[in-house]
Amino acid sequence: MPLETPELVQARNFGRPVIGELELAARFLKGKILAITGSNGKTTTTALAGEILKEAACPRWSPATSACRWWPDRRKHRRYVVGAGGFKFSTRKHGTVPSQDRGDPQHHARSSRPARQFRNYALAKERIFAAQDASDFAVLNADNARAAEAAARSHAPVFWISSSHAVAQGAWVENGNLVYRSAPDAATEIILPVAKIALKGGHNVENVLAAACAARLAGVRPDAIARAIENFKAVEHRLEYVATIDGVEYYNDSKATNVDATEKAVAAFAGAFT
Repeated sequence: MPLETPELVQARNFGRPVIGELELAARFLKGKILAITGSNGKTTTTALAGEILKEAACPRWSPATSACRWWPDRRKHRRYVVGAGGFKFSTRKHGTVPSQDRGDPQHHARSSRPARQFRNYALAKERIFAAQDASDFAVLNADNARAAEAAARSHAPVFWISSSHAVAQGAWVENGNLVYRSAPDAATEIILPVAKIALKGGHNVENVLAAACAARLAGVRPDAIARAIENFKAVEHRLEYVATIDGVEYYNDSKATNVDATEKAVAAFAGAFT
């Protein structure tokens, strides 16, 4: 619902707080929340993180269309996995807004100027930091310049993922393996060979890295992470294998609704083109 909706504008003018559903739920939940945000890949990463926790027999709710569905089960040992778009953070009332833009954060992605619109869109994603403190963790993509730049505004220790180079702490690809390191001076753990990831595309390697890193930070053992990744299939409508007919493989990628997602889907099949 656009925050410029007249009824919401009127409520704010009367001094009434306008908050999002995710924040409402978070006020009552007692367990840990693993929140995943980004432009593309949220659903796949969220689903995989949930499957990893399931493989590890962690008590969890994952995922749900509404975080408020979880409120009856508010035990401290629960782990809640949620994919959260930037709009879910745009009404956040608690914590400071990590913003370089002195404009109204309520209008985070409504500017008519593309550069400003993207900047505000990215800053809206960063509002996830406002719910964190030094006891939490932030997992960011070291290969994405905008995500890497956001690390300076994180309230929590940052762990990195990379499909191209080693990182100080986090998960990356090395010698054909997905590996993890808990601290700059810690030993490197091998999670599993990249070849055992069933999902297609380099972008999905990044999604797997993010889910694996978050799960490791949640205390899941590497062997459980590996089993879940090996058995995980594409989420419906996201490079989802349909059938092979007359030697031709068919995939359903109807959720590729923007140029970036479509480019990544085509790149996933680059070797098939002649």
